Amino acid sequence: MQGSKRTNMSSDDDYDLTPTATREVFEAEVAPPSWRVDTLVEQVDQMVAKFGNPEGFDSKRWVDQWLNRYVPALGATPNSLLDTDEGLAQVQNVLAMSWSGAYA
Repeated sequence: MQGSKRTNMSSDDDYDLTPTATREVFEAEVAPPSWRVDTLVEQVDQMVAKFGNPEGFDSKRWVDQWLNRYVPALGATPNSLLDTDEGLAQVQNVLAMSWSGAYA
């Protein structure tokens, strides 16, 4: 055919044709490392034992739900900040303040 170019691409070649904006959204939705979530679950366990009634309270379930809620003090969902040590520290700080009554 006139005007067409033949390429040497095989069907096995791997090309990322996903638009950049879409890739960024997918990357932002990646779950944080489990040890960071475990750290928060342990923190909630300790706070509930100290300030509340741990009987029947499921810290893991509570944390999993809380991570995906928008928290005004963070300006984001906690989950979106857990990819760095600094973000984890911010989340832990706000969590502690909210349970102690320092943040309302």
